[in-house]
Amino acid sequence: MASREVFHFDEFALDVGERRLLRGTETVRLSPKAYDVLVVLVRQWGRLVTKDELLAQVWPESFVEEGILNVHVAALRKALGDDTRPPAYIETVVRSGYRFIAAVRFDSGDDKPFAPDEAFDCLDQAIAYRDPALVHLAVAPDWDSLRDDPRFAQRLRLMAFPSVVHSNIGNV
Repeated sequence: MASREVFHFDEFALDVGERRLLRGTETVRLSPKAYDVLVVLVRQWGRLVTKDELLAQVWPESFVEEGILNVHVAALRKALGDDTRPPAYIETVVRSGYRFIAAVRFDSGDDKPFAPDEAFDCLDQAIAYRDPALVHLAVAPDWDSLRDDPRFAQRLRLMAFPSVVHSNIGNV
């Protein structure tokens, strides 16, 4: 059975494989493109996703106006019950892009054990400095529990540290 990619935040579950956003047990209706924008933002939670990145990922090989992002982000905010002041889920970074700011828990759907949260606290601090050498130092003490944790590979992939992922755990 293939692993699933499910992200949980507050009362929501974003099931990427099923292309479904749930609030509890209720399906939240989104347009296909609004859903795609949400997936890009949630996969990169805590990180600024530029407008150019969003346009390239959601509308590959298409020319669309930048304003289309405003439309879909507004639809997402409405569906999530979010506001711009203060935002709970999607933060606008003026003239740059958007950042998904809610705490996100990743679930791969498989039964692999998870590493202790303290290990992820260290990893998050190292990632904040955007320095792969610090990431290596942060994970070294907990390597045995981290290497098999799907959140680890996912977090490194999302934080744009492919060299750490490839050198330590192979191509994920």
